[in-house]
Amino acid sequence: MNEHQEHTMEKAERLAAELIELTNAFGSETVVAAGISKAIGSAHNTIQQGFFKTLQFVIVTHGNEQYTDLRNEASVAYCKAAGSLVKDHHLPCI
Repeated sequence: MNEHQEHTMEKAERLAAELIELTNAFGSETVVAAGISKAIGSAHNTIQQGFFKTLQFVIVTHGNEQYTDLRNEASVAYCKAAGSLVKDHHLPCI
């Protein structure tokens, strides 16, 4: 991984941690989702596509999670099922 990629990875980890913290307050998931949806909707179409390509990777990765318990087994099962759609839905960078 080059220096730029390392910086991008670190930034992505910080932003993901912040999103996770925002959704940690009971009942905040809908508000956070609405904010993310609004931001995505105002982004350039190519950037929207790239964002969803990133989400595809996250979904597939979470669906392959080996350790689950009652706290996360539903999200892992959901991602496993949703991840099966990825192979049929390529999101090119146009």
